[in-house]
Amino acid sequence: MQALREAGAHIYLPRADQDYSVSVGLRMLTLRHLVEDREGLFFVRPGEVPLLRYYANSIAHLLPVPGPVPAGSLGGEHPP
Repeated sequence: MQALREAGAHIYLPRADQDYSVSVGLRMLTLRHLVEDREGLFFVRPGEVPLLRYYANSIAHLLPVPGPVPAGSLGGEHPP
């Protein structure tokens, strides 16, 4: 998040708490059925990699390493 701030990104942190913000983000991805929580490990649900890649690419220009998120970098779909 610090790299994003340094690049000029506006970052909203609920409750001004980074850990809480990550928890909220993961909860939202879970509620939208993009990822699933298995005993504290999060896995991309089948078929959701393209949408998650789209989300990642929407902020890629703010990251120190420019360019789109390469295929396979999201870890792919969860194991059976």
